[in-house]
Amino acid sequence: MKIISPKILLASLILFAGFGLSATAYSSTVTVGNDPTFEAGGLDGCTNCGYIVGQTFPAGNYTVTSYSFFGFPQGDSDIQPLLFSGVNNGNGTTTFTVTGIGADQTVFNNGNTEYTFAFDLQSGSAQANGNTYFGFQNLSDSIVTFNYSGNSSNGGTFLLPNDQGPGGSFTLHNTSFDTDQQNDLNDRAYSIQATAVSTTPEPSNIVLLGTGLLGVIGAGRRKLFKA
Repeated sequence: MKIISPKILLASLILFAGFGLSATAYSSTVTVGNDPTFEAGGLDGCTNCGYIVGQTFPAGNYTVTSYSFFGFPQGDSDIQPLLFSGVNNGNGTTTFTVTGIGADQTVFNNGNTEYTFAFDLQSGSAQANGNTYFGFQNLSDSIVTFNYSGNSSNGGTFLLPNDQGPGGSFTLHNTSFDTDQQNDLNDRAYSIQATAVSTTPEPSNIVLLGTGLLGVIGAGRRKLFKA
């Protein structure tokens, strides 16, 4: 009886496993921030200011894909999404470093509404993990509505007084909880939310690939013993 060549068997098994991995991979979607469909009552008066939402993405490997917010542009307003790494210094401060900058978007609608834009990476990285924070900056007039939350775990936001560039690093207080203090944590809950996606093969596919490799090894051994 003719024995199948190990090379052919190997190629077939790898192809089969590859199809299995691509067909059964699944996407995990996570969000940070507050409800972007909610029209909050406030609109800050800070122009060319940046903000960091005070909660990280979950642990893991994610790619930020989009963001949504409820806004009231005063004329033509610009908004730019940002990503930061955050390190708690253990002394009541956190050091934030800009890791990713998305595309500047101009909003023309002069009425309250929800907006959604792709993150559209322009500089740095769109990757996010358990040390990554989402933020944004107004490049002209203020745009995103907010409420005072009174709770830092429910959307407390760090305020940055200037435009933020790639690699910029800022150490901000996270214990003095102020209403409007810049360069500090405040109790504003902005109506903005970022979305990130992680695509991971299911564990069963790894087993499938391992089984295929074992099959190749077994076929090679059988051919050796028959020789």
